[in-house]
Amino acid sequence: MTVKIFSILLLIIGLHSNSMNAQYSLEVVIDNLDNSGVLRLGIYNDPDNFLVREGLFEYCVEDVKNNMVVCKWDSIPPGIYSLAYMNDLNDNEQMDVNFIGFPSEQYGFFPDPGFLLRVPKFEDCSFELKENLRLTMSAK
Repeated sequence: MTVKIFSILLLIIGLHSNSMNAQYSLEVVIDNLDNSGVLRLGIYNDPDNFLVREGLFEYCVEDVKNNMVVCKWDSIPPGIYSLAYMNDLNDNEQMDVNFIGFPSEQYGFFPDPGFLLRVPKFEDCSFELKENLRLTMSAK
């Protein structure tokens, strides 16, 4: 009887520690892109460093082919994240803007915060990763 109880406790402890070390895959597909440029996609998990290079948790840089890009990660811990991307048409590693300050290159966030008259905050476009996830976004 004592052996059975001990075995059950070890099983419960093992299951708990496995769930604490869970890692999930994340695949992001972005379509409807201008068929040129370099897509730069960042994963952020720190609200205080959202949209700054130092705040990147993970990133993906891929040439746009056939109007789309696929980025994939296999081991991301559970948590609250936000995604931001831009199609860097001239590969200068920055968002270009027109003469009144609006972006002149395609960009987006996941989840899409909708129309805002300001740069979105982390809270405007964050989601919880708690399982393997495949996201599809269409560039505007």
